[in-house]
Amino acid sequence: MSSTTHEAPARTPQTSDVIKTELIMSKHINAVGSVFGGTLLAWADVTAALCGTKFCRGPVVTASLDAMNFIHPIQLGWIVTIYGRVNASFRTSMEVGIKIVSVDPHTGKIFVNSRGYFTIVALNEHAKPKAVPQLTPVTPEDIRRQLAAHNRRKIRMQMRRTHG
Repeated sequence: MSSTTHEAPARTPQTSDVIKTELIMSKHINAVGSVFGGTLLAWADVTAALCGTKFCRGPVVTASLDAMNFIHPIQLGWIVTIYGRVNASFRTSMEVGIKIVSVDPHTGKIFVNSRGYFTIVALNEHAKPKAVPQLTPVTPEDIRRQLAAHNRRKIRMQMRRTHG
């Protein structure tokens, strides 16, 4: 997909998979009785960084996050699972897709709470950007996610050029 060259060996999206699960406790609850959005963002950021670290086998930093909407409130005692996977790789960065799902353990009802896309940059031993592996999609879903990531990147790059 990318016209840039990658110095590291190619890897599949599945090599980056991370699943993080948390129990919502009182320390996570805001004044209206649901989980703090910032707590979810922190968990999502850690998940994205873990995906990037697994994929490029080295340290990473978050460069950006596309809009993340909170669709359904998450309550005390619920179980939250954050799924992450590298959708596409570029020269020194990669897009990581994050999906946040919760379950009410009393009813078993499952909610998709949020989706977002993090841009993660790989770092070398001098904390400078380094080349990341090329992403090799395996399934039709991998290909769809990679194409969508490339489209989002075009939009991000256009916004950067327009808004500085």
